[in-house]
Amino acid sequence: MSDIKEFLKKAEPGVILKVLKENAVWYRIAVAAAAVDLCLKHFAEKQYKEENPDNITAEAQDYFDLDSEYKEHKGFRFKEVIHNSGFAGERMKKHPGIVAFVAAVFTMFIAGRIPFLKKKSKKLGWALILGGALSNTLDRVRHRYVVDYLPFRKYVYNVGDLEIYTGAAMITAAEILDKDED
Repeated sequence: MSDIKEFLKKAEPGVILKVLKENAVWYRIAVAAAAVDLCLKHFAEKQYKEENPDNITAEAQDYFDLDSEYKEHKGFRFKEVIHNSGFAGERMKKHPGIVAFVAAVFTMFIAGRIPFLKKKSKKLGWALILGGALSNTLDRVRHRYVVDYLPFRKYVYNVGDLEIYTGAAMITAAEILDKDED
């Protein structure tokens, strides 16, 4: 926290631009990660709408039934597409505006955190988290829900969620292995 206070005290107009340029690679990784998830969400939703025109949200179905047979198709098919308007587990799903606002604030916090880290492993972990958060936040702001399309056990995820989990695991491993503090 003291790094942030020092930065703000010394902040001149060109300093912020310099910091952004120095950390551009991490922001590019985040944007690439978000783009991959957004493309997969678009593809999954388009495919699911074509195959299930009457039920694109699957809210009325038991979409966690992983023992049911996949339809016979050539190529990869998304079994389910879920519209989650709340946080994980659809918490606060009746308040998508609040959820979108909280997600946007959290995403901005992550984006602002990256320049203050010293270790590349932590920057990469935070960049992955930022990519997943950015993808899900864009969904929330644009549609008021997040598209989930990867069923696993009783939940359905998206690649953005996996990016967040992977980034968190990398940061945790870096914290355990590194004695130096960021």
